[in-house]
Amino acid sequence: MLQPSESPARSSESLSLPEHRGEERRKTERSTIWKWISLRELLFIFVACSVGAALFQTRDDVRFVHAWSRNLDTSLYHNRKFPTENERLPRPIVTDLDSDGTTDLLYFNPDHTLVKETFPDSLSPLAPAQPLFSNPTQQGAVNVRELGDGGSPIAVATGYLKQYKSMVQVRQQVIVVLMSDWQVLCLSHELKPLWKAQPLEREKDRNLAIREPTVLVSHVSIRKGDTGCVVVGGRVSGKPAPQDSFTRSVT
Repeated sequence: MLQPSESPARSSESLSLPEHRGEERRKTERSTIWKWISLRELLFIFVACSVGAALFQTRDDVRFVHAWSRNLDTSLYHNRKFPTENERLPRPIVTDLDSDGTTDLLYFNPDHTLVKETFPDSLSPLAPAQPLFSNPTQQGAVNVRELGDGGSPIAVATGYLKQYKSMVQVRQQVIVVLMSDWQVLCLSHELKPLWKAQPLEREKDRNLAIREPTVLVSHVSIRKGDTGCVVVGGRVSGKPAPQDSFTRSVT
């Protein structure tokens, strides 16, 4: 009579034994996984996750806010609305001309006047962590067309002609303007004329114009005894016909 009563207990023990072995197997697998992962690998995974989280949270780091603007007189253009290809002026330049820690702005007006404006010290657009800056103040202006023998500005660049010698040295940049007749004008950081030159002859054909002009100002001297150098370049091609003359020829 004892055998029937013992058979259920044995069957329950036989069923619980595989479950116990399965738990031990899972514990063994977990311990082997942690043995393979070292502290250095955990640190690498943490750093990688931190970098990934930082990269995906940059949507609010950069914002563009309208701070100020300049209204140009469009009545001086041929169509009184916008400049044509032959009337395009050089792009503005933002730099520190006199190495005083303030940011200067150079731009041309449609009447070929070069304007210099300066931002306040504490509100410079190049200062770190500065979302807004006030309106710059004008420091000077000069008409480059009057300084030369005609022509219009097509390229402008700034740079140092003196070599860098020490940290206490204060260098001022010069402003070099390339005109449409291959005339080169050099101005000081105060917009005072320094010199002008005619490296190439003017184009005799009025239907030709300088395309893709460029100016480079460097403190490297090509010849012994010189103080820096100025390199100008561009290609010559035909001028596009004005829109009104094309309309008259078609009609």
